[in-house]
Amino acid sequence: MAAQSRPELPAAPIGEYCEAAGRRLWVHQLGSGRPTVVVLPGAGTVGLDYLNLAESLARTTRTVLYDRAASPDGPIR
Repeated sequence: MAAQSRPELPAAPIGEYCEAAGRRLWVHQLGSGRPTVVVLPGAGTVGLDYLNLAESLARTTRTVLYDRAASPDGPIR
């Protein structure tokens, strides 16, 4: 039986797709320095909803946005 291939996703508008624990996630990193601030979307939001916040934080520290694999608008498994 042939293995099913994963459907191709369109390129991310910003950031990149990566794979973690067999799931495809969208990640966008901005800025540099310490500490790293990871923005966790929730309550029906996705990572890009926090882009303005991340850009402000990135002026002084490294900031990471991501969409969980289960996000409705995020990458699919």
